[in-house]
Amino acid sequence: MLFYKGYISTFNDVRQSLPPAFFNKIKTLGFDQFLQSVDLNVNSYNLDDMIGRYIGNYQFHLKDKILRVTLKDIGFIFSLPYSGAVIQVSRKYDIEYATPLWRKYFNVKQVTSVMVKDVFTSVALSTNYDEENVNDICRLWFCLFCSCFLTPTSKTMIPLKLFYYLDRFEDIPRLNWSQYIFDQIFDNMESACYSDRHREKTGVKVNEYIVRKRILL
Repeated sequence: MLFYKGYISTFNDVRQSLPPAFFNKIKTLGFDQFLQSVDLNVNSYNLDDMIGRYIGNYQFHLKDKILRVTLKDIGFIFSLPYSGAVIQVSRKYDIEYATPLWRKYFNVKQVTSVMVKDVFTSVALSTNYDEENVNDICRLWFCLFCSCFLTPTSKTMIPLKLFYYLDRFEDIPRLNWSQYIFDQIFDNMESACYSDRHREKTGVKVNEYIVRKRILL
């Protein structure tokens, strides 16, 4: 779980410095289950097998059965809502991403997970923990969590439109986070399967396959 380890390592570096208000707010938003350190072990050979068993349309062939993954499954696994407003981050949707948070800490069109880690760490270690600062830390935590674990991409960038959805705290629990995770998981699965077929034909493990495989792990 390389991406998860990257997230939890960064968070643990600042955990002791964060004020109680941060933890209370994340709990209120329904994401406090991700503030705990847990041991996650995944065998990469099992992932190869899973990719080989994927037959499309969110389905896997297991012996004499077909297993279909649903939004409800994702919601149960992550303890997150599987209904509510859909998070639209693709290019075809015209959504304003230039929020105060984006302008204040990034103000660039390519926000990488490395940038998010650096900004989150810097702000989290600040000695100023007024309400505005705590709110910023919470939003930056979401950026860190999404880019490093929840919905990572092969380019390790956070979708700019996600800033729009993080702007209003009261809306965060009403968003369909399971749909967002579901879409990203199977986008990565489709890409990994495509690259796997290419590998079988050519014998070459292309970078796209390796990256997507790490993301799925």
